[in-house]
Amino acid sequence: MKKLVVLAAVFMLFGALAAQAAPRKQSPKPRASRTPVSGLAQHKGWIAIMPKLGFVVPTGDYGDISGSGFRFQGAAEYYLRSDWTIGVSTAWAQTGASDDSKTAAEATLPAGSTISSWKFRTMQFSGYARHLFPTSSPKISPYVSGGLGIYNTKSSAEGTVATQQEIDAATGSGSGETNLGFNLGGGMMMALTPTVGFNVGMTYHNAFSDPATNYFVFNGGMNFFFNTGR
Repeated sequence: MKKLVVLAAVFMLFGALAAQAAPRKQSPKPRASRTPVSGLAQHKGWIAIMPKLGFVVPTGDYGDISGSGFRFQGAAEYYLRSDWTIGVSTAWAQTGASDDSKTAAEATLPAGSTISSWKFRTMQFSGYARHLFPTSSPKISPYVSGGLGIYNTKSSAEGTVATQQEIDAATGSGSGETNLGFNLGGGMMMALTPTVGFNVGMTYHNAFSDPATNYFVFNGGMNFFFNTGR
């Protein structure tokens, strides 16, 4: 009887040792989420200030009389969520009349008259909304935007021989026109640091003037982010 007890104790001891030596199965690690998020999600509740420089390409009726030009823009926007912002923008654009337009206007002036300078200037004040598309990168966000605003367009011209009144009448210069308009655009925003980034994009603008003032703007600029504490 004692031998049976001793043998049982020995088998139990070996069983315990074998169990301790056996490798334990590790529980599987949870997979990292690969759900895309807005690249600038960390800026929710922040404000962004964005100075921009653009290249203007008139189109439609505006493109018939005007050549390309340049544009300065300043914008400020608030990040409502990781994928939506609202903002306000002001911009100043200048283009020059095409050679064909100058030639046609000069034909209506007294003999020997020339138009040495003929420029179009547009001031824009608008509000807009921007939607940021989700990506797998924490620093990149493609976007689309749309806005409504006020566009003030004015032309000015100078020349020789003809009087300024005759030049203004021939070119339609001297007085401005203010109209409602809209803009639609898209592009890419990229964060360099949590507080600094840059952006590139294209925007189409249409002011409800007669004829319509419509043009494309290809622009780039900087983003400066400020935490509001929200």
